[in-house]
Amino acid sequence: MKKFFKSLFVFVLALFICVTLASCGEDNSQELAKLQAEINEYKQATDGKLADYERELSANQAKIIALEEALKDSPEVTDYSAKIKSLEDELKSNAQIISGLQNELAAIKNDATSLGAKVDNNYQEVSGKISSIEDSLGDIGGAEERLVHVNLADKYYLVVGDTFQLFYRSVIQAQDPYGYYIRVTGDKGHTFNRYYEFKPETTGTYNLKIEVLDDNGVLLGSDTTKLLVVSNTTTRNKKILVIGDSLTSSGQWIARGVSKFQAAGGTITTIGTVSSSHSSAIGASSTITVKHEGRGGWQWSSFVNKYDSSTKSPFNDGSGLNFQSYLTRNNLERFDEVYILMTFNGFTSTRVYDFSSAFLQSAKTLVDQIHSEFPGVRVTLMSIPLTSTYAGLGSYYEISREYSDNYGIQIRIQEYDNFLEEWTKMDGYAGWLRYVDVKGQFDSEWNMPYENKNVNNTNSSVKEYVGTSMGMHPSSNGYNQIGDAFFRALMSSWGN
Repeated sequence: MKKFFKSLFVFVLALFICVTLASCGEDNSQELAKLQAEINEYKQATDGKLADYERELSANQAKIIALEEALKDSPEVTDYSAKIKSLEDELKSNAQIISGLQNELAAIKNDATSLGAKVDNNYQEVSGKISSIEDSLGDIGGAEERLVHVNLADKYYLVVGDTFQLFYRSVIQAQDPYGYYIRVTGDKGHTFNRYYEFKPETTGTYNLKIEVLDDNGVLLGSDTTKLLVVSNTTTRNKKILVIGDSLTSSGQWIARGVSKFQAAGGTITTIGTVSSSHSSAIGASSTITVKHEGRGGWQWSSFVNKYDSSTKSPFNDGSGLNFQSYLTRNNLERFDEVYILMTFNGFTSTRVYDFSSAFLQSAKTLVDQIHSEFPGVRVTLMSIPLTSTYAGLGSYYEISREYSDNYGIQIRIQEYDNFLEEWTKMDGYAGWLRYVDVKGQFDSEWNMPYENKNVNNTNSSVKEYVGTSMGMHPSSNGYNQIGDAFFRALMSSWGN
């Protein structure tokens, strides 16, 4: 092949010379001779280089042949082939394993889908069981989210210069609240063993928080409230109707609040067909007479319909509830505020605190009727205080009577009072219905009547306190405490 190219090159070069000679003529003989010499010289150099290339190519071809022969005889090639075959076999085995795992995964997915369907089908049933268990725990005093309930009202009304006290036993729902670590924090006031105390000097809103913890500082329950402080002077003129049961029938707490309101500069007229007179609460020797509708033994339904066959409600003229008729028949002024303190009477063992119970349906009927006839009138629901701490109920009622359960009744009072506050937040009631927490401001340990009783049948030299007076009716000091809470509500500004 290389010889062919060499000959071709010589031919082309000769042809080029001929053409050149033909075009140049004989006068160029010297140049032609010179060119011929250069061609010969180039030819010789090219022939030498081609020979060298041919020798090098032959040597390389020999090396390739030798390497090919050596490679055929090498045992390593056989080893690598065996390894490759082994790897291929292992790959096939792994492919079978992967295929098996894929089938197993598909089966697991099918099982999961089936299980998910079962969970979905039984979700409602399981949720119902959980709710039932939670309700059962709540009924037996077990923990919901909190182990100890602290029942503070959303707000308390205070007056500058008037000492406010909040009693732990009355707001902590526990058989013995003092067995816990009670931590009180806030903006103002002082803490004592049994109560929080604050005598405000300026108007304003102050924060208060009560926490119940165990001995290791673990939080068991808490609640917060706002203390709304108003001025201790007023020029307002009020006309009020007070409705209640035996706690109200004496009129003592009404007289206490009214006399303090008048001493602060206000004017107040009490409306009612029942009249009560008491000494002035501000230390004067004069007496104060108040009117009201406080009737012993009555409950919500009594004021809607009648107390018994011979005693009808003063608000029912025979055709139904009618407050305008009540005012007209008794020649009374129209009231602008109503205060209601009811009631221990009518409690049932069902502990249902909503309007589905006949007990509270009567309460709604009475309050709704007031608002229906007099939309501008504001109604205050006052909580009932706790019963005697010193077994007053148990000493008065035999165990066959529902009221004999000393602490059980206190739990129900807490629940009932909580419902009254929630009622004031329901749609259609905000702005004209409010809640005043009397129980928190009432000392059920020392402002309920009690007597000294032998600690046991054989030891008459040691006495212990035992409640008297049915365990529900306060002492004179207790009625005055209710009157102080009433006074603070009278002084407060609605809407705060």
